[in-house]
Amino acid sequence: MMPQLDAEERLDAMSDHSVAIGAVEKPDRERHYRALERMARPQQRQRATKATAAALKAMGIGVVSGASEPSEKAIKAGANDG
Repeated sequence: MMPQLDAEERLDAMSDHSVAIGAVEKPDRERHYRALERMARPQQRQRATKATAAALKAMGIGVVSGASEPSEKAIKAGANDG
């Protein structure tokens, strides 16, 4: 296990060095920096909250709770056959 950890640390160091000396393109450099920031400050990551029916309704998204009756189209298509 130690050789694997050592190899991972060396790869990380090489990647960090490549970014530091400017050998990496800007999009890759920014992605690397953001990844390091996420690892350094995991408590600052925000999780998405689950949308409530009221919030969805405010966005114009209809919400149906519980079992609903099948539409005429579904009945004609035979989707309601047991």
